[in-house]
Amino acid sequence: MPKTRLALIDDHRIVRDGLKALLSKLEHCEVIAEGGCGEDAVALADHPDIEIFLMDIALPGINGIEAAARICEVRPDARIIMLSMHANGEYVRRAMSNGAAGYILKNMAPSELEQAIAKVAAGGQYLSPAIADAIVATGADGNHAPVLDALSRRQLEILGLLADGHSTREIAVNLSISAKTVETHRSQLMQRLEIYDVPGLVRFAVRHGLVSVDE
Repeated sequence: MPKTRLALIDDHRIVRDGLKALLSKLEHCEVIAEGGCGEDAVALADHPDIEIFLMDIALPGINGIEAAARICEVRPDARIIMLSMHANGEYVRRAMSNGAAGYILKNMAPSELEQAIAKVAAGGQYLSPAIADAIVATGADGNHAPVLDALSRRQLEILGLLADGHSTREIAVNLSISAKTVETHRSQLMQRLEIYDVPGLVRFAVRHGLVSVDE
């Protein structure tokens, strides 16, 4: 059986190295590309040999959810498995709606990682059991609008960058927009979320898994 070729995206080198070592022990898996931020993942979107993107959700720059959406714009058949420290039904749903086919926790057993890759490679979807429980706990019927769904893709990008410590000027350069546009989006974010200071936005982003708190 041919090996499933993966791209591994995580901003912590030690995590990438650990996952690579684990995947090297799986008979049907091979890491052929890696990166440390959302921009790296998007840059790999048109790599013809990558079959699965194994990607952290909390990445510097654009987060994993946004990166998944951009990858799928370039390559609609992309298979993406999100990695996270958090089981939160709200942004699990958002990740899946943006193209992810799997969502697993970083404290998974090696056998679960192998199962997730095999299922997604075969065209299916995979959720860690704890994540499935979180979705049920927060309501799986889709009749309510999670708070993140009220934000545009650009607002989520700016929120993630703000929470990651970037200044207005840095965000403008990163996203190729004007500083005034960044300020406008920030103001709209505050009004929509009813949070009127940057520290509050940072806490919101961390709580909803849009930025990592571990370095």
